[in-house]
Amino acid sequence: MATEENMIPIEPYLKDFKQYLDANSRCILSAKFGDGKSYFINSFIKEYSDEYLFIPIYPVNYQVMDNKDIFELIKRDILIRLLSNKDININEIELSNASLIYSYFMNKSEDAILDVIDLIPKINVYGVDISISSVIKKIKNIKDKFDKYKEQFKSVDKTSELYITKFDSLKGSIYEFDSISQLIHDIICEYRKLNPTKKVVLIIEDLDRIDPAHIFRILNVFSAHFDRYGVDKTCGDNKFCLDKIVTVCDINNIKKIYAHVYGDNTDFTGYISKFSNSKEYIYSLKDKLKWYITNILLDKDLEKYPQISDILSDIIISSMDDGKTVESNLRIIKERTVKANYLIRTQNIKLNQRFAGKYITSSSDFTKLLALLKAFGFSFTDVDIEPAFDEFVKIIGKYWTLAPMFDKKIIFEVQKNKIEVAYYREIARGIGDFQRYTSIYNCFDGDQIIDFDISGWDAEALASSLIFGQINNIVDYLNRKIII
Repeated sequence: MATEENMIPIEPYLKDFKQYLDANSRCILSAKFGDGKSYFINSFIKEYSDEYLFIPIYPVNYQVMDNKDIFELIKRDILIRLLSNKDININEIELSNASLIYSYFMNKSEDAILDVIDLIPKINVYGVDISISSVIKKIKNIKDKFDKYKEQFKSVDKTSELYITKFDSLKGSIYEFDSISQLIHDIICEYRKLNPTKKVVLIIEDLDRIDPAHIFRILNVFSAHFDRYGVDKTCGDNKFCLDKIVTVCDINNIKKIYAHVYGDNTDFTGYISKFSNSKEYIYSLKDKLKWYITNILLDKDLEKYPQISDILSDIIISSMDDGKTVESNLRIIKERTVKANYLIRTQNIKLNQRFAGKYITSSSDFTKLLALLKAFGFSFTDVDIEPAFDEFVKIIGKYWTLAPMFDKKIIFEVQKNKIEVAYYREIARGIGDFQRYTSIYNCFDGDQIIDFDISGWDAEALASSLIFGQINNIVDYLNRKIII
């Protein structure tokens, strides 16, 4: 499956969730806000649309419509999703309870169409296409279908009238099953007969982001759909004939809201178990973000320094805006990491006279690290170098040759194919001498110093401590001269 260029590959997690969904008729997908669940759900729908008929609904968008019952809006939302789906052919649907559904159109007339399509602008979200013309056409087809029964209903008997009245009177109760419910049931039931290999999946998005009263209204109605003791269940374990229902939320938020509404001592586990056959599926794109930054986004040259890469990834993640989604943050992170190397000036740095005309360049793994910190608004002092000190000594490399600029007690001198390292040793106040410490070989490529490997030095030795003590001065110099 192809993924968006800017996104973390999630194919393994899509497969895991499919296995979870196949094993459960009712399940909960739990993810925190901004954790990438919308991208995950949209990717899942796209990947497995050949195996499932998905009906995604977004109750969070109903809150602007206070004058309507939340479940009435859900039913119309489901109906619109069905009617706008290209796989639903109304002409192939046998509508079983003609009297009940026809009563809806008899009472509503043409207003029935407007009653349903009025909802479309309020629920058309997350790029889920809804064809208004398709919805209107299919609703008219339904109405035309029932016009054939018109004469029959002119002489309807008392039993049928009572039957219709009975269901109308239940509207608003948790046991309601009115004309819209019947229509949804018939469409899904017939679709399943015509497409026996495909499962029908209702996805209720962002349940924890709506009004608490609406949350438990929705859950209680669906609970009543499941608790149909003594009722024929040939079309599944719910009234709408759905194969599966996925509730998407942050389960911890639902738990807190439940405790606030019903009290801390109420049995949340028992309550929520009606909506999931097994434990909720936990999804978090943030948990996968560090791996993605470390292994995909960081410059490949930094892979040689796993501890530094780990530290950098943590710093980058700490820069994320909690008010933005993971997807939005990731696009920013990728843009900054890709462009970081453009913050490095290309130039040669001449060293002091003891280096006999030798120079170092601005191109290195260390300047890439400094540029990356600059791109994300961090300084080197924000980095805890202690856990990865050996790697930092290694990555600074040739820039250790700048140390004598900041401390005259340090002496580096080129002698043929090596650099001699010495330091000033104070014997008494104002009296001292220079001590040879060691020699560094394999440093040169012509006049260019390409490496200065002191990673094996004893950090406690005087010469080492003098040189290592210049790390911040070296960084400040490079930030002034090399990093834009």
